[in-house]
Amino acid sequence: MNTLRFVLLFLFAAWSGFLSANHTLENPYDSLAFVPSNQSGAKAYGILRGDLEKSSPKQALEHIQFIRDLSKKKSDKVLVCTYYETLAHYYSIVNDSLNALSTNYHETAVQFARDNALNDQHVRQLYALANYYFTYARKSVSYGYFREVLLLIDKYGEKSISGVWQYYITMGRYFYDIKEYELSRDALQQVLKYETRLNDREYFNTMNTLGLIATIEGDYEQANSYFKIVYEKSKVAVDSAWMGISYGNMGNVFARQNNHGEALKHFFVDYNYNSKSWGDVQSALGSLKKIAETYYIMGDYDKALLRTNEYLDKMERKPARYMALSEMFNLKVKLLNKLGLESELLETLKQYNHYNSLAISFENEAAIDAMKLAEEKQKFQALYSESRRNKIILLCLLVLVAGGAVVGLLYFLRNRKNTLIKEEPVLEPENTERYDVSTIIHSKKPYAVQNSPPVLVSKELRDHLDLNLMNDRNWGDFKDLFDADFPDFFVEIGDKYDGLSESDLRLLALLYLNLSNKELADKLSISPEGVKKAKQRLKKKLSLRLVQTAD
Repeated sequence: MNTLRFVLLFLFAAWSGFLSANHTLENPYDSLAFVPSNQSGAKAYGILRGDLEKSSPKQALEHIQFIRDLSKKKSDKVLVCTYYETLAHYYSIVNDSLNALSTNYHETAVQFARDNALNDQHVRQLYALANYYFTYARKSVSYGYFREVLLLIDKYGEKSISGVWQYYITMGRYFYDIKEYELSRDALQQVLKYETRLNDREYFNTMNTLGLIATIEGDYEQANSYFKIVYEKSKVAVDSAWMGISYGNMGNVFARQNNHGEALKHFFVDYNYNSKSWGDVQSALGSLKKIAETYYIMGDYDKALLRTNEYLDKMERKPARYMALSEMFNLKVKLLNKLGLESELLETLKQYNHYNSLAISFENEAAIDAMKLAEEKQKFQALYSESRRNKIILLCLLVLVAGGAVVGLLYFLRNRKNTLIKEEPVLEPENTERYDVSTIIHSKKPYAVQNSPPVLVSKELRDHLDLNLMNDRNWGDFKDLFDADFPDFFVEIGDKYDGLSESDLRLLALLYLNLSNKELADKLSISPEGVKKAKQRLKKKLSLRLVQTAD
């Protein structure tokens, strides 16, 4: 009997040891040993999300140590970055907020990549840090990091950056959120260069954001074309969530055009698709809110109240939702008054006041962040302008040192022929483009203007040209001063051309001042190539061809 018990205990111990050893071997990060280094960060992030669903936070944290051990075993510095990055993601997911540990590991990953000249990782870790702040609504902090990511991609070259289009997609959405529509569009156009490498949802996301930009700018035909592409492609991919999202966005276009019947149909499609368990819950609730608001506009108060209650029952009570909750409780108050349902009115007013107070508090924080963001933009623009000036000064010095004799000779010859030059018409440099804005004002018939006289402006307007005109407040002041110097400009432009956005008016005003493409790029915080694209888009809107002027 004792022998049998001993044998059973021995077998149990052996089996326990086997299970323990097997468990050790099945660390979820084992597969990183067989993944190319430049893909390890993305792979580790996917593993982390899955591990946190199956394991306790403590176990998941212990599993991450495998990455550190693997990096030592393989002497792989990229895996060291992956280790720091995964820890950063772990603490942000577990705490669901900004926190010191997550921030520290993100910054450590960036510093390690920079110190070890890991260019690909330098971009990835800087992007991860920017996206971390963006995720938790610190857009002002994100701004400088995202702009640095763009500079590094330009410095190192897109071909050397793994999955560069994924960075462009996020930055496209970020710049859209902070109303930098030109930067957003430029980033998304870069994404489309990699169309064959995009997965379905990356493509849908890109086209959808381009559609949102077109909607904001009032180009509804273009916006709907983007949304329809998303709908048709997502239909082929059997992605009902994106089918709903695209239809909901088409509904927004109809709503902007006061076609409430069509808008309502589209909102219902989004709600029906995305209210399913596999759908996008926030898109569904967003469309449900618009359904209630549309019924109210159409005067169908019973249906509006029914959808309002449905929304309030389903919407989560989180800080990011406070404003929407406040708006819907306010709508419910109006509906109860319209329908004479006074029994619920007092409680609904209490709920409205409660969430309105929370929303104001939350919006105050957002307003502070927005002010910081404006300062960050201006600071970045100042640094950019200073950098450009320094480069120009250095280039000029080099030219002076290397070509002094040649310059002197040219100067002498120029003086000898000064009289002849004065008699000849001044020819415009070739291969430059600029609108003749006075032509746009006075006539729709385009013609080339040679020897355009300089535009005289007040000292105040000239001083405002040195400010960042992408800042809404600076642009408003500049527009007032411009209107004082040229009182008929915006009036006549508005009379002749409908649907011009603030971006269009800003570009037209600066063109009227005879600024070069480089100067326009500086004022608009975009590249010279972006200026050319902006001119092309304006040309299409105005149905005018470009005329040749000095750059």
